[in-house]
Amino acid sequence: AISASTNLLFPGQYLALSSDRHWVLSTYYTPAPDQVRELSSLPSLPDDQGRIVLLTRAGVPVDELAYDHRWHFALLQSEEGVALERINPQGKTQLAGNWTSAASTAGFGTPATMNSQAYAGGPDPSSIRIEPAVFSPDGDGWNDFAWIHYRFDEPGYTGNITLFDLSGRPVRHLLQNGTLSRQGSLRWDGLDDRQQALPSGPYIMLAELFNLTGQTRRFKFSITLARKF
Repeated sequence: AISASTNLLFPGQYLALSSDRHWVLSTYYTPAPDQVRELSSLPSLPDDQGRIVLLTRAGVPVDELAYDHRWHFALLQSEEGVALERINPQGKTQLAGNWTSAASTAGFGTPATMNSQAYAGGPDPSSIRIEPAVFSPDGDGWNDFAWIHYRFDEPGYTGNITLFDLSGRPVRHLLQNGTLSRQGSLRWDGLDDRQQALPSGPYIMLAELFNLTGQTRRFKFSITLARKF
């Protein structure tokens, strides 16, 4: 039983159930920790495969899934601690193609909030944009970071996002063979890979991304770093 008492779950809310709430909260980030509930006992959920059924109080099945670890993203080095996420909540539950691994950029799991690979349908063009194009990392609270916002029309993209100086030398690797959620953001703080401040001037951001269907995407932008003298 999920609860011995009546609880209200409103539209847009999510509930995470675990036999060890502390482990979930210490392993994954969630903006809704109160929605992570600990149960005294849960059915066994083996990593490789298993079956889970959600029933009403009267015993009527609401949803049912026989899962398989082979639904994970094929290029993962390890499946340990990686959540298996449903992509489209309106899609068929038992469709293998409707499941994939949680994105590394989301910490490999999003308990009590929307799945990192969630997609509800409708237009969703792929894009990457930089905001702002000129930023000043001086700690004054105004344009201190350059944000890279991305959005894809399907899950399962992985790749590299690198910053280069005008001589073509890589100065900061924001993402290295990382899996991306369907949409999200990365930020650049004006530091290099050694966490040293880079000089003012223009830099080039190169994103090289691909998925298992063979689709590749390449994005190139200019970002200007400005510092006060």
